[in-house]
Amino acid sequence: MPAGDIGHRGEFLVYRDTTANTWLFDAKGYGRTGSGFDFIVGNPDGQFVFCFKDDKGKKRRSVRSISEITTSRSDDRIIKQEFEASNQATGKSRSFDLQAGVATAGKEFVFSPSRSEEKTFRYLADTQVDFQSIVYFNFIEGEVKLPYHFPTDIPLGKMLLEDSTTYQDGRKIVFRLKAIGPAEIKVDLSQYR
Repeated sequence: MPAGDIGHRGEFLVYRDTTANTWLFDAKGYGRTGSGFDFIVGNPDGQFVFCFKDDKGKKRRSVRSISEITTSRSDDRIIKQEFEASNQATGKSRSFDLQAGVATAGKEFVFSPSRSEEKTFRYLADTQVDFQSIVYFNFIEGEVKLPYHFPTDIPLGKMLLEDSTTYQDGRKIVFRLKAIGPAEIKVDLSQYR
């Protein structure tokens, strides 16, 4: 079933450098929307480094900044307040097998936006991982996009394990974090000028 059609199921991958706290995005993440890019590196300061080959085959890079990342960090107290106002804990939890032999416990919340008939259930877990480069990736100007638009109302220190929204017309969109695991990916930014 083609992407964008009702009932479409798919996966995407992103990679994290645990030392530098950067994220690597390639075609396994953004698919055809990023054709022409070899890869994109998301930095914790909101800068994204786009690496590509120009018309002559030379490796080039450009840098774009997403101000929403730094804003979300400085406004995290406000985001926490808004999250608490619009997300109610249900008291339920569920185990997510994200790593071999290690279960992650997710707490269920019901998201209730004002003036909306949609119903969203979210499972969240505490984390030290900074997901802001993924959350705000689709804010990058241009056509390159991840196939899922992450909610921006989740405070720092929380990891979205599942987000399931049912709309008034019966459509349902589910995001589920499938796995976290090691991967050996090497890119050489010094080759891109």
